[in-house]
Amino acid sequence: MSGKTYRLLFWGEIREGFDENVAWDELLRATKISRERFKGMQERGKVAVLCKGLSPRQAFDFQERFATAGIKTHLKADPEGIPVQSFKDEEAFLPTPPPQAPAAPSARPADNDQPREHNFRFTGEGGEYFRIWILNLLLTIITLGIYGPWAKVRNKGYLYGNSFLDEVSFRYLAKPLMLLKGRLIALGLFGAVLVVQRFDPIIGSTLLFLLMLAMPWAINRSLAFNARNSAYRNVRFDFRGGTGEAYAVFLLWPFLGSLTFGLLWPYAIYKQQQYRVANSRFGTTPFEFGNEALSYYKILGLGLLLAIAAFWVSSLLGNLFAPLGVLGFFLTLVLIGAFMTVQMTNLLFNSTNLADLYFSSDMETPAYTGIYVANTLLIILTLGLYYPWAKVRLLKYRASRLSLVGHSSLDQFLAGARDQVSATGQEIADVFDVDFGL
Repeated sequence: MSGKTYRLLFWGEIREGFDENVAWDELLRATKISRERFKGMQERGKVAVLCKGLSPRQAFDFQERFATAGIKTHLKADPEGIPVQSFKDEEAFLPTPPPQAPAAPSARPADNDQPREHNFRFTGEGGEYFRIWILNLLLTIITLGIYGPWAKVRNKGYLYGNSFLDEVSFRYLAKPLMLLKGRLIALGLFGAVLVVQRFDPIIGSTLLFLLMLAMPWAINRSLAFNARNSAYRNVRFDFRGGTGEAYAVFLLWPFLGSLTFGLLWPYAIYKQQQYRVANSRFGTTPFEFGNEALSYYKILGLGLLLAIAAFWVSSLLGNLFAPLGVLGFFLTLVLIGAFMTVQMTNLLFNSTNLADLYFSSDMETPAYTGIYVANTLLIILTLGLYYPWAKVRLLKYRASRLSLVGHSSLDQFLAGARDQVSATGQEIADVFDVDFGL
């Protein structure tokens, strides 16, 4: 990924021991961003991009210059290569720290100390996963669903255990009984609503509506439960999203998107991804999200244009020969699905960092589409039995295109509080057949 370029982001952080007024003056002189303008950007939910399209050396040089003035910045990989944009008065921007201020640590690496790339890798095999998958399926059917929690733990345990970062695998720590308790509560609630609806449809429908209104809470609990039962190098993940914010991003914004005939849907997706990333932690270190809603409008706009063009071609083919129209329609759906998956996945990871470690995802639509089409056809031809091989194939491709780049060691992160979270929210989400894994 040597062709990657980077951007420098500022989130309003001034290093401890530096004069804030001096730091803001230096920032204004270098970038024309005043404190008042930055506050206005914050109110609009925007991130201050100080510079973009930088080579690794340029990026660290600029970061060091800002650090000497007490201005904390963050490096982020650009989604794609763009022309270099330097500061207008680059040569004049050589700030010095205020008197008696502690020296800021240098953000620039030595010439032989380039940012390290930590690679992801998935080592699972289709045959191994098939044996786990088919046994889970059979036992779940035989036990009328009671084996479901054990099946989930075995399934996630295998997938996590074969997902590696720097040759160290992830771990799934949930216990089946934790999931079983939550599942029994969720199924009990759902069953009670169905019984009431049979005897009094109005009251039953009202209860079902109230249960659906609880979904943002269930999503929030699901995210917390999955995070706190996932670990890497004996450090657990965490999720600290608030229930009120969950209702805003999973209920209010999608509702407003529907009212505006889809115009606010990209913004709703942006808010959901921001919520999930910004409230996640690795140990005590929070993940950070640095993107704008405009990026989501661009992707969905391109997807819409691609869909219109593909459907138009399918219609022309259908007029010439009906089977070609059906085939074209199917391929159009696959193409749009693959395009949106690739673009949204790349955007999510390329907008996320952990301290000074940033993710880099560069999946490609043609390659992903080829894998997806082959998987779909083989699943259909084998009546679903090819599913384990299809999942493994996709996971291997995704992992091969994902990395974590930076100078920090992965061992530096401390484990946070290991509070146990009820599995009820996770299981309510499962009853409604919803998966919210990141």
